[in-house]
Amino acid sequence: MTLASDEAAVRINALIDKFKKEEIRQFDEFTAILCTLRNEILNSFIRPYGDRKLSNSFTENINGRIKTYLAVSNCISSFQRFRKRVIFALSPDIYYALTPMLASEKRDRKKRGSYNKSRD
Repeated sequence: MTLASDEAAVRINALIDKFKKEEIRQFDEFTAILCTLRNEILNSFIRPYGDRKLSNSFTENINGRIKTYLAVSNCISSFQRFRKRVIFALSPDIYYALTPMLASEKRDRKKRGSYNKSRD
């Protein structure tokens, strides 16, 4: 824990004690909520990267890019193919056939016959 989170722990404990000492019936439910969510409240003060808090900006970025892919992909006929396309587009360092889940769904087709161009 950092200094800010240590100070937050001291302050939340003092706040809970103040509410309990008042013995006002209307504060009981709020005090119980504070006691239940104490760890979650304290976790919000942890700053693992120096003075910066954790952020969900990476997740929001990925969600935005997926929404863009959905908007661009009209009439998706196969969800699994779309899913593989998104996974490949979001992480170009993943090889397409790395695992069976990402294997290509290309169908075997008949080979084309010989093609002779007619000269007129």
